[in-house]
Amino acid sequence: MTRGILSGILAPSRHDRSNKAELLAWQTNQLRTTIADAYSNVRFWHDLLKEAGLKPDDIQSIGDLQKLPLVSKRDLTSRPLRERLSREPEKCIRITTSGTTGPPMAVYYSKEYVALTALYLHSHFRRWFGLKRVYKSVQLTYTSSSAHFAESRPTHNNRKGVGMKAAFFTRPIIERFAANLYFQNNFGELIPRLQKFAPDLIMGRANYLALLAQSVSREGSVVNPRCVIATGEPFDEPTRKHVQTALDCPAYQMYGSNETGPLALECKQRNGLHVFEDRVLLEIVDGSGNPVGPGEQGEIVVTELTNRAMPLIRYRMQDIGRASIRECACGVTLPMLDSVEGREIDLIHTLDGKTVSPKKVLTLMNEIEGLPKCQLVQQTPAFFTLRIFLQRKERMPISPVEQFLGILKMEIGSDPEIVLQPEVFGEVSAKVRPVISESPRITA
Repeated sequence: MTRGILSGILAPSRHDRSNKAELLAWQTNQLRTTIADAYSNVRFWHDLLKEAGLKPDDIQSIGDLQKLPLVSKRDLTSRPLRERLSREPEKCIRITTSGTTGPPMAVYYSKEYVALTALYLHSHFRRWFGLKRVYKSVQLTYTSSSAHFAESRPTHNNRKGVGMKAAFFTRPIIERFAANLYFQNNFGELIPRLQKFAPDLIMGRANYLALLAQSVSREGSVVNPRCVIATGEPFDEPTRKHVQTALDCPAYQMYGSNETGPLALECKQRNGLHVFEDRVLLEIVDGSGNPVGPGEQGEIVVTELTNRAMPLIRYRMQDIGRASIRECACGVTLPMLDSVEGREIDLIHTLDGKTVSPKKVLTLMNEIEGLPKCQLVQQTPAFFTLRIFLQRKERMPISPVEQFLGILKMEIGSDPEIVLQPEVFGEVSAKVRPVISESPRITA
């Protein structure tokens, strides 16, 4: 582990241009270490391997992962917290999943994982996007109007030792170059704070970046980042074009989750996402857990190779994606994802056997000028409700809605019935799924 930490500090991007044999050797070694540590130190994984009739020595190659079952959030949360961790919770850094598709789950990172991930992303953002060695970044973070945030600043406490003393002096330096900007519903109030901080890089959910772009365009403001990175939800092309035009900079997509950390990132080519396979193993599988071919749509499954505090092995992301075998013109040799299409549970399944992804529906929505934020709810294979979120005193724009219904029915096929449901929507939502499927799955 010490060797891994040292290599992560000295060369966080060492595998970007490795050949396949070098990357495979690194992955195999990391996988063996991950399995051995999880088996020895985490009750959940010890029991899972034992139930599968396996010991760590039985997992010697990437292909051996197929011997293990897929694991879901529900599988993990069915066990006590301490049985999922390799160390005491108070020695870890705790975050919580958003709860968009189920109850929130507490996730625990080791402190070394957090530090190395920050170095890893800093190196990639700088090298891939042409940022300076020292650059300023902002993370946009939504908070509901009922939430209260108190800045957590280190205090001088002799009992905490050298670590707290170091934090007392280093935090002001870090905050000059990295900031979390919290906002509620008024992006106009956020713009002066962005202008004052003058970030080179802005990160946030695609929805937040779209709202920021909308505010900048409406108010004629100027925010001059070198680039922006959309996270947390599908980044459709109409939204990307809007953001790039308003902020006058390139926009990229990064894929990941609170459970796994960052998983994949677009390069300047923006022709797919490079998977961080020196940190994770990413599989695309069918409904039975078997691998699908390049270009075929399937569920994304992740084995995390660096966070020893809460190991995740063959973890079901509940996301749909497509892998690619093409080589990128940027020269980075990390494997690629063609696309991340959204949540598996939100795929639309029609009577004629067709599937429509949440990203496709979102793209159709954002192609219609003047269409308010919407959410498509599928109750049965042929019956839908279109929720239309309107600001207070805002009238529903008939023409954009009718235009969207026309192209949506063509995309879905089978002549679906779609009922309109206007709703007053007073706040910016932390995360609105474009599609919710409540329909039973169609079986042959």
